[in-house]
Amino acid sequence: MKTPPYRPGIEPGTSRLLNLIASNVTGFIHSATAPVNMEYSNSTENPPFRFDDPVQRSVLAVFVAVISVIGIPGNLLVVFAVCASRKLQTITNAFVVNLAISDLIACVFIIFHPVALLSVDFYLSKTFFCKIIAAITYITLEASIINLALIAVNRLILITRPKSTYDKGYCSRNVYVMIFLGWLYVIIVTTLPSVLGFAALGFSHRYSVCTLDTEHPRAFYNDMLRSILIQFPCLVVIIACYYLIYRFLQRKGILQEIRKDSYRASRGDERKRISRQIMVVKITKNLFLVVCAYIVCIMPFAVACVIPGSYVVIPWFACLLTFNSCVNPLIYGFNHPQFKEIFHLIFTCKCKQIPEPTTFIHAMTVHSEI
Repeated sequence: MKTPPYRPGIEPGTSRLLNLIASNVTGFIHSATAPVNMEYSNSTENPPFRFDDPVQRSVLAVFVAVISVIGIPGNLLVVFAVCASRKLQTITNAFVVNLAISDLIACVFIIFHPVALLSVDFYLSKTFFCKIIAAITYITLEASIINLALIAVNRLILITRPKSTYDKGYCSRNVYVMIFLGWLYVIIVTTLPSVLGFAALGFSHRYSVCTLDTEHPRAFYNDMLRSILIQFPCLVVIIACYYLIYRFLQRKGILQEIRKDSYRASRGDERKRISRQIMVVKITKNLFLVVCAYIVCIMPFAVACVIPGSYVVIPWFACLLTFNSCVNPLIYGFNHPQFKEIFHLIFTCKCKQIPEPTTFIHAMTVHSEI
C-alpha cells in the first residue's frame, strides 16, 4: 500500500480534520439558504417558546378586554361628535374620523383574543373565521398607523403652506383618494404575502390567538415586512412633519406673537386672526400627543418584530399596540378644544346646545321633544 505523500506543515490527521470542518461549513451554508421553519430556528429553547403560562394569559386577557371595552364607546363618541356638529366637519377631522373607524373595528375584533387566551382549546382555531379575525385585526391596526401619518402631513401643509395650496391639495376628492389609498396599501401589505404563500393568517399555536400562523416557515419575515413597510416609515414621516411644524412656528415667531398679541389685540379682525392661530397651535399640540402615544404604544412592537427570538415580549407589546386604539379618544376628550366642548355637551345630555348642529341632531332633538 502506497503511503500518501507528506505535505510540509499538514499532518494526515489534520488533513482529515480540515475536510470534516469544510463539510460542516458547506452543510451550514445549505441549511441557511434553504427554507427554514422559524418555529424552531429562531428559538434557542427546546421545546420552542409557547405563551402558555396561565397567569400571564389571564392578565393579558383582562388588559385586552379592558382596551376593547374602553375603545368601542370612545371611538363611537368621536364619530358621533363629528356627525353632530358641522364645526367638527373639517378636512383634518375627516382623517380623525377615519382613524376612529379603524380603531373602532380593531376594538370590536380584538375582543376575540381574550376568549382565545382563556380557552384551553379555542373553538375557532381551525375555522376560516379565525383567518378573518387575524386579517381585520392586522389591517385596522396598521390603518390607524397610516392615518396618523396622513394627519401629520395634513397639519404640516395646513400650517406651513399658503391657504390656496392647502385648499387645492386637500379638496374633498383628494381627501377621499388619500384615505382610500391608505386602506388599499395596508390591505395589500397585510394580505398579499398570505395570498402568495409567503405567510399564513390564522391561529398561532405559539400565542394561542388568531393572528399569524407562527408555524409557517416565513412567519418571522412577514412581521418584519410590516414593520419595515408601515410602522417605521410612518414614524419617520410623523416625526419629520411635527419637527418642521415646530421649526416653522418658531422661525416665523408665531408662538411669541400669540403669547403677546393674545393680550393686546383690540380690533375684532385682529382678535379673530389671533384666536385662529391659537386654535391651530392647540389642535397641533393635541395631535402631537397622539404621536407620542404612537411612539410609546406602537414602536416597541415594531422593534420586537425585527429582532429574532423576541417571543417572550411580543404578547405584551402587542397589547400595548392595541391600547393605541383606545387612547386616541381619551386624548381628544381631555385636550382637543373643539372635541372637548362637544363631548361635554353630549355627556351632559345638552345636544340642543351643540354649536352648528347637523340635520341629524336637529331631527334627534325634535323627536325627543315630541
